[in-house]
Amino acid sequence: MSNWKFNWNSWNIGGKIIFVSTCLAAISLPMKWQDAGFLGYRNGIFPGILFLCLYIYPVQCVFRNLRMNKIAGYACSVAAIILAFLYIGRSITRFYSQTINLAGQGVYLFFFASIGLLIGTFFYKKYALPESTSQPEAQDSLK
Repeated sequence: MSNWKFNWNSWNIGGKIIFVSTCLAAISLPMKWQDAGFLGYRNGIFPGILFLCLYIYPVQCVFRNLRMNKIAGYACSVAAIILAFLYIGRSITRFYSQTINLAGQGVYLFFFASIGLLIGTFFYKKYALPESTSQPEAQDSLK
C-alpha cells in the first residue's frame, strides 16, 4: 500500500479526469439521492457506497501508476453508469396521474461523474517514472 502516490503533475489528462470524477462521486454521497420536494432524504449512503466500489480499479491504477486493463476499466465505468441510470429510472413514479422523478441531485452528480470516469479511462496512460539517483547512492553506502 506504500506505493500509492498522489502525483498530479505526472498524471496525464486521463488520470486527472479519473481523479476528479472520483472526487465528484464521493461528494455525491452525502447529497440527496431521493428528493420529493420537502421530503428529500439521503437514503443513507449505502447505494452510493456500493456504486463507488466500481471506482476502485481505475483509481488504484492512477495512484499506483499501473497499466490499466482497458476492458476492466471500461467495465467498471459502464457498470457505474448503468447502475446510476437504473437508480434514476427506479425513482420515476406516478403520483395522482402525474409522472414524477424522485431522483435527487446526488445520483445525477454520480451519473455524470461515472461518465467522466469512462472518459478518463479512455485517455489514461501510465506515466513514465523519472530516473532517480537516490536509490543507487543508497545501495553504494551499504557496501
